Amino acid sequence: MRGGGLRALSSFVAFVAALGLPMDALWSQNGIAGDMFSPAAYASWGVMAEKNQTDVDKFERFLAHNGVENILPTYQILRTASMAGVCNESAFYVPPQKFWPNIVTTLKFIRSHVIPQIGEIEAVSGYRNPILNVCARGARGSAHAKYFALDLVPTSNIGRKELIARICKAHREYGPEFGIGLGFYNGTRFHIDSRSFRRWGADGRSKTSPCAKYDLVSD
Repeated sequence: MRGGGLRALSSFVAFVAALGLPMDALWSQNGIAGDMFSPAAYASWGVMAEKNQTDVDKFERFLAHNGVENILPTYQILRTASMAGVCNESAFYVPPQKFWPNIVTTLKFIRSHVIPQIGEIEAVSGYRNPILNVCARGARGSAHAKYFALDLVPTSNIGRKELIARICKAHREYGPEFGIGLGFYNGTRFHIDSRSFRRWGADGRSKTSPCAKYDLVSD
């Protein structure tokens, strides 16, 4: 799945990481590390192996059948992890078919309660295979490993404070119904999954969730 262009981009990501920069420094405001996760890179990945395109076609038919097509572009929800280059893994991956149902509720929540709150968003990380999840320092039981989760960034100029206030409100009101997990990273990157209702902060602990400050706030 890896051609010369993708290997070169992977080497670039590894080079920047070797400089000691945080991985998020690679990501622009729109969540893209250079061209590695771009639509053009996705198109190249699709034509490198016939199986890639076949799997994508099946996956898109599945999304359409479940009424969640076009909520986010396919190339975005097939992105793996920002550390894919460092880990010598593909920037795009169609998850095993047994995990496809797990992303349906996540996408429905995003459509109904995330986008209406903060506007257009971009998915920057979805499924991580076991090797990539370990290399990317994901939790052993990460929701990404079974494709419940997407990491997202807003594409508007919404600030972190307003983003947190709006997403926490949506999570408080509708998260239990959908079984939504909500996590915040630094900046405006955040995590949504539909594995179970819970929340956490940038250090991965529930007690540091920035939503806690809104618990007693009435609307």
